[in-house]
Amino acid sequence: MTALRNIMLGGVAVAFTAITAGMFLRRGQAISPTVAPAASTRIEVATNEHGPSLADGATLAQRWQQWLVQLDTPGHEMALATEFESLVRANPRGALAFAEQQREPRRSSLVQTILLLWSAIDPSAAAAEVRTLPDSERAAAVAAVLSGAADRPDEAVKLAVEFCRDDPALASQHGYALIAALGRNGEFRRAIQFALENGNAGADEDHSKWLKQAFAQWAAQNPTMALAAGQDLPQPGDRFEALEAISANRLRTDPRGLAETLRRLPPGADRSLVLAQSLRAWARQDPKNAAEWIDRLEPSVELDAGSAAIAEATQGQLQNRRPEVALSWGESIVAPDLRSRTIAAVVLKWAATDREAALAYAETSNDLLDENRAALLRTLNKNATRDAAQ
Repeated sequence: MTALRNIMLGGVAVAFTAITAGMFLRRGQAISPTVAPAASTRIEVATNEHGPSLADGATLAQRWQQWLVQLDTPGHEMALATEFESLVRANPRGALAFAEQQREPRRSSLVQTILLLWSAIDPSAAAAEVRTLPDSERAAAVAAVLSGAADRPDEAVKLAVEFCRDDPALASQHGYALIAALGRNGEFRRAIQFALENGNAGADEDHSKWLKQAFAQWAAQNPTMALAAGQDLPQPGDRFEALEAISANRLRTDPRGLAETLRRLPPGADRSLVLAQSLRAWARQDPKNAAEWIDRLEPSVELDAGSAAIAEATQGQLQNRRPEVALSWGESIVAPDLRSRTIAAVVLKWAATDREAALAYAETSNDLLDENRAALLRTLNKNATRDAAQ
């Protein structure tokens, strides 16, 4: 079963193979979403497969009916896909009319695939047909058109702006669809420009959401270039959104490299905040490696969030052991308030296994602020009273 193409519609990859299309459409089921790499908007066909006999000289209507019969018969997938593309290219409007006569879910699948192929040939004409579809089908249809038009980025952007303007209720989804389509074609700067210039087309938050999506896609392919582009944005808020999106992407694949990259950026509130968020997440998912990295550096406020997360994670792993490791991480925190709160959390866990030692530490530690110490002692005494009553 050879995959003919992967259609990316609004961030959902729909695997379109003639065999799976025939299988799922024949059974009356929706085509199953799959995670797949980006593909071009043209169906790739094999030229060496012998297909079914489609009568020469038949009218388009007859060819469609023959194609539909063959779709319900296993085998000859490549030939069927070739014929499908040929029919759409010969008369896209007629192909759409044919598709709209079918029952669901076949109808929706065919309509979206036809629009995608049609928009690769004539984006404006395909877009005009989208406007005649019911509201419930508009988002998926627009995504198909924008995906098909992505090889012509100027036209794709123009159409997306018009779709957002004419259809404000779905503007957010249309923007996501365009940015995804441009990103798959490597047009990241176009996607960013669209987000910056049209972010208020729908909901107020579209600007930042679209910007984050564009930078996240870019970071997945080339984090270095994405980071440089993000730092060049003129508005501080946009720079932060870009940095946050890039960091979230790299955190999943290379947390150590991300931390080192952030440390090399010019000092500033944005760098500090994103570094803190990244270290906190890294320490929670992999405290051992995060601890090794932080331990090589001099304590600083920028590293505090990671140290706090490691202290809490370490104590969570050592509830039946001595708490020196967790406490040492808490005590290394530079900011007094965070240091005090982190140590209080560690001591509270410690008390579950050794209340007397934890109480003694809480009463004498110089790292606990008065308000945290008082709250901690109240909790420890309350828990002791409760335990004694049981």
